[in-house]
Amino acid sequence: SFRHFNPTIPLIFMPHDEVNTLKTRSLANKYDFQIFFNSSLFEEIDQTCHLTGGGNSSQYQKLAMWSGPLDEFLYLDTDTVVLDSIDFVWPLLEQVDVAMAHLGISSDFKENDRQSNLKEGIIDSDILGQDQTDHDGQTGVILSSKRFGSTEGLLEKIKAEVTAIKEHFSSMSTDQPLFHYLFATSGKRYSSFSRIADEKSTNKIKLEVRASDESNLKVTHDHRVLLNTGDESTPIFLVNWASKKKFNKHRPLNELWQFWHDLSLSE
Repeated sequence: SFRHFNPTIPLIFMPHDEVNTLKTRSLANKYDFQIFFNSSLFEEIDQTCHLTGGGNSSQYQKLAMWSGPLDEFLYLDTDTVVLDSIDFVWPLLEQVDVAMAHLGISSDFKENDRQSNLKEGIIDSDILGQDQTDHDGQTGVILSSKRFGSTEGLLEKIKAEVTAIKEHFSSMSTDQPLFHYLFATSGKRYSSFSRIADEKSTNKIKLEVRASDESNLKVTHDHRVLLNTGDESTPIFLVNWASKKKFNKHRPLNELWQFWHDLSLSE
């Protein structure tokens, strides 16, 4: 689906290990992407982030994006169906150094996300202030550039500070508390697509939704997604957490995933 809506933009795939590297090489020419795999860097990320005590180590390897070949980039988890052009994101880098996408479309998601990423005690401990815990977003979609920093610098920060902060990380949120902390304490400009859209009162910034939001979504005849109000003024550019396994119980989204999956096989 990504190449259908973004046929020419440079695309980099970061496999988790050598096995996945071999599996994806045969697809590189067909879908015009490069493979970025640095085993020593990935091992260092794995060992460093193991100190946080949470999650699958492969989820932290996205830290390598700041050492990749692109100066400006949009990171996407692979369990994502992309439903539009991503060209709208690049002008946002004039306003921010790092931004995550919208967590969901319900008004209470922001508060729930903060509570699930970081335990309430982090405010009382003076590690983060209220304003630093209130930004909404999730790490399956990250817009940034090398202005934000380097992978090596982020790893050093984790090593130096993780012991004092990991007790405030929710064990249920894997990598998200760590990235939340890194962004909030970076001294750089950080935000989310949804926050920028609210601040600018614009509908030109497209939003991300999760497959688990299926009751709020409507799949269109051309295999795209709208809010179930049918409001076309709120464009959805991707569905995160998208896989056959996760869609099994949600028929419309299962059909959406199946369409784009089958299209890739037929091309």
